[in-house]
Amino acid sequence: MGEEAYFANPTGLIASTLLVAALAAVPLSLLILARYRAAVVRSMQQGAAPAQQRASTIAARELPELRLANVARAEPAGRRAPASLLAELRHHPYSLARCYAICALVQALLAALVLLAAEDIAPSPGRLLCLSYVLAWPVIPQLAQVSTAAHKPGWRAPALFAAGAIALGAVFGLAGWLLVVWLGIMGFPTLSQLLLANRRIRNVAPFVTALLVFLLLGVFSTLALILMLGIRSDAFVVFALLLGIGAIVLLGRRFARWVGATYAAKRTSDQMLLVDAWSIVYTAWLSVWLSISIGWYGVLAGALPFAVSRSLLAVLLRRRALRRPPDAPRRLLLLRVFGFRSRSERLLADLERRWRHDGIIQLIAGADLANAILTPHELLEYAGGRLGRSFVADAADLEARLAARDELPDPDGRYRIHELFCFESTWRLALRRLAGESDAVLMDLRGFSREHRGCVYELQQLVDLVPTGAWSLLLDGDTDRALLEATLRDGWSRMAADSPNRAPDAAPVRIFDLSSASSPDADILLAATGATG
Repeated sequence: MGEEAYFANPTGLIASTLLVAALAAVPLSLLILARYRAAVVRSMQQGAAPAQQRASTIAARELPELRLANVARAEPAGRRAPASLLAELRHHPYSLARCYAICALVQALLAALVLLAAEDIAPSPGRLLCLSYVLAWPVIPQLAQVSTAAHKPGWRAPALFAAGAIALGAVFGLAGWLLVVWLGIMGFPTLSQLLLANRRIRNVAPFVTALLVFLLLGVFSTLALILMLGIRSDAFVVFALLLGIGAIVLLGRRFARWVGATYAAKRTSDQMLLVDAWSIVYTAWLSVWLSISIGWYGVLAGALPFAVSRSLLAVLLRRRALRRPPDAPRRLLLLRVFGFRSRSERLLADLERRWRHDGIIQLIAGADLANAILTPHELLEYAGGRLGRSFVADAADLEARLAARDELPDPDGRYRIHELFCFESTWRLALRRLAGESDAVLMDLRGFSREHRGCVYELQQLVDLVPTGAWSLLLDGDTDRALLEATLRDGWSRMAADSPNRAPDAAPVRIFDLSSASSPDADILLAATGATG
């Protein structure tokens, strides 16, 4: 009877599945990313770099102070107070943040109604307001993720939310009840989100978690079914268990391929997948709570608010897309000194927060950003042993890939990062091609030195191909400025005959000195890329 009760009430099954999946997803994601990064490095090192021939040069001659006197220098802007998420919602009525806020609040209200009905509690206005408020907690991390505010809210938004919950509980005399609801329904999903939303693993962790949930649910459900049938034969148990695991593995593979195909077809975006993964964790834990009272019906009841919210989001995003001006996206080329993984990842994260709403970020993939730019379909290519297909083989392959680019925005209005995976023999071809077609270039020269001087070739190509007014340089205290000045002087003296920078009125190069900052201020990135604030 106990075995039948276990199968009839899924509380323990779902709870144990989520706990194990969340804990196991972190080390498994780190392992997958480490192996993926190593595979990228091995592939990049294939092939030998051919001797490079300059198309045309001019005789060395003195140009007006390198135009080094023609360089605009800017110091980091002073830190402003973190922008308010509420202010952003107010001033940008059709912003992405507002769409997510509306949907999260609708989901919280529906979840509160479902929970009160399942617990057979009369939905008084005060109780409904307090419960909806607590269940709306996921709106805080969601807004922090999708907001285009120049600065993230940090700890202030959670602190204000907690203060609001305490105030509501005191007004309606429900402080103790709200605390129990918070710990019971919001506690585990919040801790799980903190683990899985880590910048280093969040491109992979949601999918790893989903696949682990598939697998563990299959194992637990099969065991529960075996117990319910009461067949004690060892052969039957082994056969049923293997059959159940095989079936769930097949379903998991189909699910992974479906996610990859959905992303490739631009029916979703990387950010939408991440927020959906967070929401599903909260939804699953709500189902655990509901299943205590109403069994398997709790699973369906817990999923209903998420389904309604996700459908509403699709409608709001569609309306938002209709209001966007049909402007062609701008292309930003990001170059950097290799060998500084954490710094490069932070720079890309800060940069894409604003730029991807206006245009495309282009870059040549490297070991430093291999994990940060990993997409669902690239992960599937790697898992299927087809990583080599992602690499540019030669000039014809490069042109074919560039011609096949889809530069339309995702459903949330954000443009994608276009990375080119190149062998040692093809990255120079890709660099010249990308530099020649980009509207702006941001080059991170922090750490540029004689030990890390791989950017010398890139600097020469910028001088030859890109108007100086379209590129900006980021420097810090570790930048060898004497080497940089010598490199730029040499580049100007050997400038290609058809360079756009041969004009006497060439615009200045913008140099942003970050010696006193650990990372670029948001205002500096906006100024350096020419993005609007």
